[in-house]
Amino acid sequence: MARIVIDASVTMAWLFDEDAAAAKVKPVLDRCELVAPWLWRLEVTNAVLVRERRKLLTESQAFRLLQLLDELAIELVAEPLARSASGLLR
Repeated sequence: MARIVIDASVTMAWLFDEDAAAAKVKPVLDRCELVAPWLWRLEVTNAVLVRERRKLLTESQAFRLLQLLDELAIELVAEPLARSASGLLR
């Protein structure tokens, strides 16, 4: 099975159906293992919270979206503890 790395922007497009292409990609992703950086969960949760604060989502809608994300089988890759900011630059 293929592995695909996803990020917060892709996830938000799926959640909020911002991009018609997201619907076309979903069947492909359903056949793949999804991998995300450790920061993914924080970024997605923050984006949902911002939409709730802007009254684009109700509290219950925001909670339900986050529950749906919790149900996804996504492997989160931890950030190496020894990585430095200068190492990231390289």
